Amino acid sequence: MLIRDYTRINGRYKIVNKYCNALKTYYNVLYRTRKEYIKMFKRTGYILI
Repeated sequence: MLIRDYTRINGRYKIVNKYCNALKTYYNVLYRTRKEYIKMFKRTGYILI
């Protein structure tokens, strides 16, 4: 499985209820660190290569 997502180096970054003109709606996003992604995948049993 290949995951393509934005990650943060210096900690988590969270955007809450930000309006996007292009989408004409509000959105929320959470950018995690590389370490957070590794921890999540290992916890669920995936093997990282």
